[in-house]
Amino acid sequence: MAIVLEAEHSAGREPRDVSEARLGYDVVSRDQGALRFVKVSIGTDADTARMERNAALACLNTQPAYWIALVDTTSRSLRWARPRVDWEASFSQGWLTVGLE
Repeated sequence: MAIVLEAEHSAGREPRDVSEARLGYDVVSRDQGALRFVKVSIGTDADTARMERNAALACLNTQPAYWIALVDTTSRSLRWARPRVDWEASFSQGWLTVGLE
């Protein structure tokens, strides 16, 4: 989480950790009045990520301001991606696999 907050701050945005509120995203950043919603995901160079129902609905309601921050904890690197969600897919397992752009 700290890596994402630092990156958002370095980009001139005002980030706030809202992960405890379980809103479907972990960070809300303000950039000259505009909001940016960030879901933090621990991952590697994968082309997909798992997204729980709450996160997918938040993504649907906040696009195009919704981002996924993929954090590699080994190298402490960060990659930004936008989710490609198949809205016809089922949440029968409690989560959905989404493509990343």
